[in-house]
Amino acid sequence: MTTRRRLLEGGLAGGALVALAACGGQAQESGGAAPAAQLKAGSTLVYWNDMGGLYPGIMTEWATRFEAKTKVKVEATGGVADYGNKLVGSFAAGSAPDIFRYLQENIPMPTAVERNMLLKLDQYVKRDKYDLTDFRKDSIELYRWKGVLYALPRDYGLQLIFYNTDIFQKEGLAPIPADWNDKTWTFQKFQEYAVRLAKPDRYATFVPR
Repeated sequence: MTTRRRLLEGGLAGGALVALAACGGQAQESGGAAPAAQLKAGSTLVYWNDMGGLYPGIMTEWATRFEAKTKVKVEATGGVADYGNKLVGSFAAGSAPDIFRYLQENIPMPTAVERNMLLKLDQYVKRDKYDLTDFRKDSIELYRWKGVLYALPRDYGLQLIFYNTDIFQKEGLAPIPADWNDKTWTFQKFQEYAVRLAKPDRYATFVPR
C-alpha cells in the first residue's frame, strides 16, 4: 500500500474523491505550486465515512468505478462506529484515512487545522482548474479558515420546517409568513404559537436532529 505521504506528494487527482470530503494528511505550507497531478497505478486510497444504511454500498460503487478509471484502489469503509473518536485516534496513531467525511459540528475547523487533519486545497483546485461554480458559494465558504480552503462539500443539506396548516386554522392561528422580510414572525411569536398548539397528546414542535 502506498503511504499517505507519497500519495499527497503525488497529488490527489480525481475530483470526485476530493469532492467527497476533506483530505487527510499533513497540512501543506502556504505558497508554492501543487505537485503534478499523478496517482500511480497500484496505489491505494483509504476512505472513511460514518454513514450507514445504503451508503456503504454506494461508496463501494464509487470505489469500483474510480479504480476502473485510474487503476488506483480505494478501500472504502462506511458505517464506522464511534466515528469521531476513531477518526481523531487514527490521526494520533499516524494511520488516518486519506479521505474522510468531515463534520464541523464534531470537529471545529480551527481544531482540525491545528491538528493537521486537513490538506490545503487551493493549490490543487488551481492546478486542476477545478470548477467550484458547481457548488453553492456559501457551501464552499463553510470550509475556508483564514482564507484557506480545507474541504469541499459532499452535499449541502437543507434545514426545513413543516407545519400543519389544518391545525393552525383549527386553533385560529395565522399561517407562518412566507415572506423572508416579514418581521412579525419572532421567537416570542413562535413561543406563543407553541403554547397554543401543545396538548396533552400532542407536541407543538418536534426537532428530529
